[in-house]
Amino acid sequence: MVEAAWWRRFGAPIWQHRGLIGLLAIIAAVVALYAPTLHDPLHGDDFVAFTDVGTKPALQYIEDVFLFKDANFYWRPLGAVFHFEIYQAFGFDAFAFRVGGLLVFLATLVALYAFCVRERFGIAVALGAVLLFGLLPNHVVSVAWVTNTSRLMAVLFGLCGLLFLQVRSGRHWWREIAALVCFLAAALSDETAMALAPVPFLYATFIATDGRHLRAAAVRAAAYVIPVVVLLPLQFANTLNDEPRLATYGFGPHMITQAWALLGQLVLPLTPAHPVDIFLYDIPTAQWAAGLAALAAGAVLFVAGSNRVRFLLIWTALALAPFTLWGVRYTSPRYVYIAALPYAILLSWLLVQVLAVRLQPAVSRVALRAAAVGAVAAFAVVASQAVLARNDEWSRETEKYGVLTASLQEALDDVPSGTRVVIYYGNWFDFWATSVAQSIYADRSIRVMNVKRDRVDTGFPARGNNDLVLYFVGGKLVPIVPDSARAP
Repeated sequence: MVEAAWWRRFGAPIWQHRGLIGLLAIIAAVVALYAPTLHDPLHGDDFVAFTDVGTKPALQYIEDVFLFKDANFYWRPLGAVFHFEIYQAFGFDAFAFRVGGLLVFLATLVALYAFCVRERFGIAVALGAVLLFGLLPNHVVSVAWVTNTSRLMAVLFGLCGLLFLQVRSGRHWWREIAALVCFLAAALSDETAMALAPVPFLYATFIATDGRHLRAAAVRAAAYVIPVVVLLPLQFANTLNDEPRLATYGFGPHMITQAWALLGQLVLPLTPAHPVDIFLYDIPTAQWAAGLAALAAGAVLFVAGSNRVRFLLIWTALALAPFTLWGVRYTSPRYVYIAALPYAILLSWLLVQVLAVRLQPAVSRVALRAAAVGAVAAFAVVASQAVLARNDEWSRETEKYGVLTASLQEALDDVPSGTRVVIYYGNWFDFWATSVAQSIYADRSIRVMNVKRDRVDTGFPARGNNDLVLYFVGGKLVPIVPDSARAP
């Protein structure tokens, strides 16, 4: 009697709110894993997207990012506006940008839990999906890379759109409109989200309803097709000439190899955070095998699974599709971030289904639960260690550009327009170093050239009247006599 009274008083409320408690525990773990990265400096590539933030007033900047007039390669206007507002409030404080990105990621975890619970997958599947998505190390750089917050926003908006569509009774047209607005916000946050246009259509037509409302389905299809038909040509017309690599983007046999490589990155995340890209010939055989096994398992599940399973498989495939179009000899692990969300749901559901099967009558429910808890704990430990290791690698990569940013500002209070800053013994990528200088001095006419150690005594480069010379020694930039730093 005493034990029953104790359970009613203390245990029952905990069990009743076990889902929320588990969600908060996972969020706390994710925050702990990413907390060390919050004080990392901005990476050189981040400044490519920040080049214009200090050069234009707010309304002009916002107009330009929507009209393809900004310096960034990619058309991600809502992400650009998000970063611009942070810059307006905090300047180039990397901590503020990183907190903003992490909050978007945490909001995605909450939305993922809500989606799974409302979809009646159950609390176990919901918590499993959140744990997998939160700790899977295949998208570490996506969370820790500041300007990739645009992609994080796109996933959050897309998931919020599905939450609006989860009402299965009555004609709630305002929910359909809200879901469409969320899809548009996703597409305006990251252009690759346009590939997900079929996801809300399929969900609303065949999962949330029985698919027999043909008129509603036709209107819904048009609502999601029209924005893609309008935005996609604009995207290609205005960005393909911004970067040489974009010239390789298109259809072809390379899509098969890229899809296979990305599947391997998704299901068996072995690639470290640095280098950012990995050549296809460097991908381990185990990852190629994992990708092939995932493709075979997906085919079986598509044939034998339920409509919800087929929906998750299609969602995963569409999320990977835009990244298979790169006709290059390398891939990037962070490209699986969008696909990792439906994959986490599907994998969690499969694991729960497997654990629910009793292979032998002698196997008790307590033993199964103990095995499940042990497996979850083991995964959490291994995945957390991988996340920490990869975050640490990325921190070392960003530190180089933190040194450059701080040293430039310490060595040079101001840089005249049209200046070429020549850094002897510099070890930064010229393009990213140029973006750093253009951003912090708010001048797109500035250029930076690094002269590595083996070329310092070669007389390269030829000095010009607009050159400003710095030496990178002792971990900082030192100008040669300021007044004589320019060529005579």
